[in-house]
Amino acid sequence: KQAFTVIVQNDQLVAFIGLLLTFNLCTQIAKSFAVYYFKNVCGNEYLYSIFGFAIIAEMIGLVCFPKIAEKISREKVYFIACFLPVFGFLLLGAFGFIAPTNAVFVVISCVFVFFGSGLSLGVTTCCMADVIDYGEVKFGVRNESVTCSAQTFLMKAAMAAAGGLSGVGLEIVGYDPKLSEQTAGTIMGIRVMMIIIPIILAVISYFIYNRYYKLKGEKMEEITTKLNQIHSKAA
Repeated sequence: KQAFTVIVQNDQLVAFIGLLLTFNLCTQIAKSFAVYYFKNVCGNEYLYSIFGFAIIAEMIGLVCFPKIAEKISREKVYFIACFLPVFGFLLLGAFGFIAPTNAVFVVISCVFVFFGSGLSLGVTTCCMADVIDYGEVKFGVRNESVTCSAQTFLMKAAMAAAGGLSGVGLEIVGYDPKLSEQTAGTIMGIRVMMIIIPIILAVISYFIYNRYYKLKGEKMEEITTKLNQIHSKAA
């Protein structure tokens, strides 16, 4: 009950949950549908292993985040973090028509997707610390445990939701595992689930960050100043 109250009262924590959940759903849904996409749309299920291997780009993106954040603002970094998956999915969708079995094209597309995901991890980790500071200024209590556990819970929830949605989605598009070749409608449906839905979720994530997440720029400087004053008085 206390944790729920902390979450509901902290408007920036709610915004943080929204942008984090939508971005995680973006990548997790793509991962859930990838095997069906490469097998039935591209005609080469072994490309799925390449898709999974390209996740190394996510680690590279996270490692590069500090250097990138030194040169441009965090707001621009998050825009890039959301734009790269959108661009990567568009490429993957286009290559699915042009050269569906080309492994190089799959790698190129996935590098954009997962590098952006790595940058997102860096930004949201910083956001989590800012949300904790904001909560202390607003309520007088630091709720690290609630905020940190919320992030972990959301990542697990996104994975679980993506798994459930993949089953529902496949049923909606009429996927039949007994058929060696799926119908044209089913293949188009898998394209939508793999490409379009993640793109929409990435756009929504940036929209929430840009519109509702306020802990950036002058606002965050103000919060930091107030927090320092609180700590100096307590000392």
